[in-house]
Amino acid sequence: MARQIAGASLTVMLAAAGAGWLLARRITRRLERLAGVAEEVSAGDRFDGAGLVDGRDEVGRLSASLGRMLGRLAAAREAQERLVQDAAHELRTPLTSLRTNATVLRRVTELSPYARDRLLDDVEGETDELGQLVDELVGLAMAQDRE
Repeated sequence: MARQIAGASLTVMLAAAGAGWLLARRITRRLERLAGVAEEVSAGDRFDGAGLVDGRDEVGRLSASLGRMLGRLAAAREAQERLVQDAAHELRTPLTSLRTNATVLRRVTELSPYARDRLLDDVEGETDELGQLVDELVGLAMAQDRE
């Protein structure tokens, strides 16, 4: 009888160990997938939600939270790209005008005093506008650094 109890105990213990290993493996596999997604995000510019896991447990909640964070990161990246494109467009306008004025200034001796004054006023205005744009960009960058 002692051998039967020992054999049954050993069988139950091995079954419990096997079930525990399978359960732990199932949980850690999902955590490994999440860790892989986090590593890919930290290594590059990946902001999609591919590789996230489902579930109602802590791992599922962590995955959902990571998905929301990735969505916000993607939106922030798009806003940053739009800002850079808008800033580039805004900076090109006064630069183009300054280039044109520089070309005209090469023929300054051919200009009337009135035309020269207007040209210099235009150069000063475009320079001021360019300075204001740079100040605004620096202000935006400083505000983002504080957040």
